[in-house]
Amino acid sequence: MNRIPSPVLSIPRIWLVLVISAVTSVNIFAQSCPCAPAFSFVKAKTELNYAGFSEKVTDLNRAAYEAHTLNLKNQADTVLHPKNCAKICVEWLKWFKDGHLQVGPDLFTRARRPDSDFALSILDSQTLLFHLPSMNGNYKLIIDSILVQNDLLLMHYPYLIIDCRGNYGGALNTWNAFKRYLYTGPVMMDGVLYWASNDNAKALQSWIKPGMPKAAKKHYRMKAKAMKKSPGKFVGTMKAKREQLKVVLPNPKKVVLLMNSSCASSCEYFVLWAQQSRKVTIMGGNTAGVADYVATQSQSVPCHNWLFTYPIARSNRVPDGRGIDNIGISPTLTLDDKTPDWIEFARCWLKE
Repeated sequence: MNRIPSPVLSIPRIWLVLVISAVTSVNIFAQSCPCAPAFSFVKAKTELNYAGFSEKVTDLNRAAYEAHTLNLKNQADTVLHPKNCAKICVEWLKWFKDGHLQVGPDLFTRARRPDSDFALSILDSQTLLFHLPSMNGNYKLIIDSILVQNDLLLMHYPYLIIDCRGNYGGALNTWNAFKRYLYTGPVMMDGVLYWASNDNAKALQSWIKPGMPKAAKKHYRMKAKAMKKSPGKFVGTMKAKREQLKVVLPNPKKVVLLMNSSCASSCEYFVLWAQQSRKVTIMGGNTAGVADYVATQSQSVPCHNWLFTYPIARSNRVPDGRGIDNIGISPTLTLDDKTPDWIEFARCWLKE
């Protein structure tokens, strides 16, 4: 009697080897880098160092927070695949609704914007356009160089459009060079309070670099010292910072800053600064709303090739009742999909 070949026996041997290897690899990883310690690490560091934890976990919602944590801890105890483990940690962090709380392997290799994305172009005989797609500190030299090289051009043209759509932020000093072109009078910016912990004190000390201004070094040293004296508290001052430049440039006379829901973090700080200028009109949609808890610090999750980032400072807007997280900054003039070309709209509006 002829037997029908078993379906298993008909599978090419190479596929069996690959399947067995894949299963074995996952099991080996699960044994050498289990998920439970990674989850516990992210949880512990968040509770200890995150500037928003003491305000977001209160007596009113603590039971919900603990239930959420227990549910995901139980999942972390049994999960095998590293990607699923990272998803569990991300899901746990979502409870805080803070875009600065991030964890995962992809944080090590964030997509770099091509240098050509940063550009100043002439739209017409009166209007310039500056594409500003990121404020990552790596791009500061590029941005500064473009502005320096085109300084005479910027001071000659009456109208300027700065396109910040899709700008997820970066470093506050990346956009400093724009200030002289937008400034019309003193600007007030809210200060921050730092959450005191040993990790956060070490973070501030690590930010002190050779060549840094003395005032900045002194600032970080003083805050680190205060943290060590008062762990589990906010340290700093509630005073706002007043900034006054010496010169108001005649040009550009009018500036439009375009923003959308992808303008986040340092990009939002740029908007908060710029909207105080009489030259500037903010157009577009609400920003991302990720600027209340700032000054992110990073740590590597043990055993896993993951980066975990969390904010260690809180804007003084929050205790003052002016927080913008999960709300965003509203534009002066709202634009939506009914306006297909925001740049062209801004160019025509500037001439009205």
